[in-house]
Amino acid sequence: MNKLFKLLPLVVAVSLTACEQYEYAENNQPLLLFGTTVSFRMRVEKSYNGGKTLSDIVNTLKRIDELADATKQREKANVWDLNRTNDKTKINGDLYNLLERANELKESVKYFNPFLGSLSNKWKTSLQLSEENPHPAVLSNEEIEEELAKTNGTSLNLTSEQETYQYTYYAQREGEGLIDLGAIAKGYALDECLMYLNNHTGDSEDYLINAGKSSILLGENLQRKDKSFIVEVSEKNPRVLINASNSFVSTSGVSEQGVEIDGTIYSHIVNPETGSVVSNYDQITVVAPNVIGCGALSDALSTSLMMVASDEEIIAAEAQFGVMVIAIKDGKIVYKSDGLTLSN
Repeated sequence: MNKLFKLLPLVVAVSLTACEQYEYAENNQPLLLFGTTVSFRMRVEKSYNGGKTLSDIVNTLKRIDELADATKQREKANVWDLNRTNDKTKINGDLYNLLERANELKESVKYFNPFLGSLSNKWKTSLQLSEENPHPAVLSNEEIEEELAKTNGTSLNLTSEQETYQYTYYAQREGEGLIDLGAIAKGYALDECLMYLNNHTGDSEDYLINAGKSSILLGENLQRKDKSFIVEVSEKNPRVLINASNSFVSTSGVSEQGVEIDGTIYSHIVNPETGSVVSNYDQITVVAPNVIGCGALSDALSTSLMMVASDEEIIAAEAQFGVMVIAIKDGKIVYKSDGLTLSN
């Protein structure tokens, strides 16, 4: 996803005061995860120890980041390992759940396919400037068709076996397509964070986790009367701010990672039906309720809706999944759900 999401400094750099029962915890050092900077702010009951709560949230994000990593091997079996074999591979329960969620979203969200890694890598290599590639180029139809055949011919078989009092989990990639969970990893990690917060913050619902600016988990901002956070979803052309609370907010766009060739912008977002990386919108923001499972869903939707052909398909997705959407094209908001409030 594109790093288009930006919280106003007012939201992060606030004066934090708490009554005797509560304390605020926030990270003072930049934390690099999912290839970008992650920031936090949360209000917890003192009995839960704000420092430990923050540390546990950081560890949760690190765990998912390592498991979803397709670029290098980690201490535990991860996506990198699965992409290098078609053998049945033993994995841990966390990776099993993440992959199971990817399989579920593939069935329910149009244009989401977790096996686009090979085609996506080929587009990145072709479009990225380097000493070996001084001139970005568009893939040929033959190259796209070859890679799409790999994508469409790939599946992931997940199994579990009970041994005495515990389960052992396995994954087996079948086909030549490579697993790429970049479209849901951050949202899924925020689902895991929400699950933790629901059990470890007492009755406090004041929290904000900004996972890489394109995926954000919001509780209630108790420092504002309306309990909302002000979130900047587009910096320019046009600058768009929304009021949001108790939500997952995910944004995908083409501006930061797009490459213009002969007047057409080619992005990092691959259409699994056509193999094209030309999107129909410049940016999509999805706002979903902070219900466990909606983090990965909102991430997948913000990416997939970039490829739909009309506002009618956005409206259908809103009705199907219970989300709200802002779509931007050619410097204008071309679609906005009635339930979304823009901030001045």
